[in-house]
Amino acid sequence: KELFGEPVDPALQVFDSRTFARCRFDGLHITNANGRRVALSSCRLAVWLDPIPAKRTGSDYAALAIVARDTTGYRYALRCSLSRISAASQRALMWSAFDQYGPRAQYGFESNSFASLLDEGFERERDDRRKAGRTWALRPKGIHSSQNKIARISRLAPDCEHGFFQFADDLAPLVLQQFDSLVGGAQDDGPDAIERADHLLAAGGGITTSDRW
Repeated sequence: KELFGEPVDPALQVFDSRTFARCRFDGLHITNANGRRVALSSCRLAVWLDPIPAKRTGSDYAALAIVARDTTGYRYALRCSLSRISAASQRALMWSAFDQYGPRAQYGFESNSFASLLDEGFERERDDRRKAGRTWALRPKGIHSSQNKIARISRLAPDCEHGFFQFADDLAPLVLQQFDSLVGGAQDDGPDAIERADHLLAAGGGITTSDRW
């Protein structure tokens, strides 16, 4: 079901991306599906990395998702990248987000399988960036997810159906296809990362930082 055109069993399908409310994001403002323009600076932001081990031979993707929540409670999946890259490159995605959004966003990553790999890498990179006079105080929170993944992602379905959770109109088609193929699709990395970013916003945690960033 990773390929477009694969039939999806409607009895199992949780999401239908054709019905998703779509928003437009220009980097500074979100224009939501109702035409309301929202300044990104007024939103709460969360950045989540769903990593893959560097030597993984499977078909999973590393996914980095950015989700915003406006003052009225609407949430927006603004970005979701899917790639099969090294651990260093995965951390680089998080650093790039931190360079752009700084400590005003919350940051987290899936720590179930190899948290130490990311933690140790971030520690070295923080030291290198501090010495170089660059932004350095990124300390993403590693979170162990024990709840059933399908149940977690499926909790978004009602808000997606009613337009309270919206998706950027330039979101990668593969991310939407992964939503469509839940349950039973080959991959769910994008929906998983988006749900976890939304969870960070709901939980109100995810980053420890100093005033120097």
